[in-house]
Amino acid sequence: MKNICSYESPIRSDEKSALFFKVGISVKMLPQMALNHNGSMRHDCFFSYVSKDMVKKYQIHYITDGSGEYEDATGSHSIGPGTLIINKPGDWRRFTPSGETGWVENYLAFNWPLAERLVDQVLLSSQKSVYDVGIREDILETCHHIFESANKGEEGLQQYISGMLLKLFGVILTCREQDGGSEERLEGTIRKACFFIKRNISRNIDFKKIASENNLGYEHFRKVFKQVVGFPPGQYHLHLKIAMAKKMLGSTNKSVKEISYDLGFDSVYYFCRLFKNKTGVTPTQVRKQLS
Repeated sequence: MKNICSYESPIRSDEKSALFFKVGISVKMLPQMALNHNGSMRHDCFFSYVSKDMVKKYQIHYITDGSGEYEDATGSHSIGPGTLIINKPGDWRRFTPSGETGWVENYLAFNWPLAERLVDQVLLSSQKSVYDVGIREDILETCHHIFESANKGEEGLQQYISGMLLKLFGVILTCREQDGGSEERLEGTIRKACFFIKRNISRNIDFKKIASENNLGYEHFRKVFKQVVGFPPGQYHLHLKIAMAKKMLGSTNKSVKEISYDLGFDSVYYFCRLFKNKTGVTPTQVRKQLS
């Protein structure tokens, strides 16, 4: 399936409304790929992280899968699912998708005076270019609508695409404000996540889903969680399970196997090995100590 298309409006006397854009949907970026200035992919060179690429058009990149590293004048950034990157003409950047996974992105490269003013005055006013916004269906849906409309090439396309771009900017602005939220808001999100984990201690928990529901990229969520709690979310969940297991060993007559299954472990052998690794003693030894 073709997943890249472009559009350029006819030459008009009203240059202020002239629009050019290139849109890509679910484009796989690998270490040997780089972008041309207009947003198309170059396959004629091996992209090196040490080389800098100068941006010629306004660009929006939204990563939905994979990982990598990205650097520009604002600093170095780890890229993962839910990362949003905004570039403007004159910016320099360098990046390298992971050699193991690459990354998958949806992107827009455009020249449009009305949108450019909005990007300059609003979206880039925070002096940031990389945001952790999580997997947002509204961003993906808008990108797909722009792509499908460009492929159809129907009459009135320029006006429709212009409206969709403005809609996309509104969504991104909301994400930017959420990404730049206060420390108190982030800590509140982590406290809410901790409460959810405690209430669902025996269940398998999708931490990436929790991050996405709070409009956070998973890596950012994991980092803040560890800063606030002292453990990454997965380790915190295991810590609670071990603590509950110790309590059950001393207060119930359930067998070690029953306790392990009650806490969501599929294997009693794995549970016992993990328990000893975390506490230094076996479940049976704990039960003897507490009896």
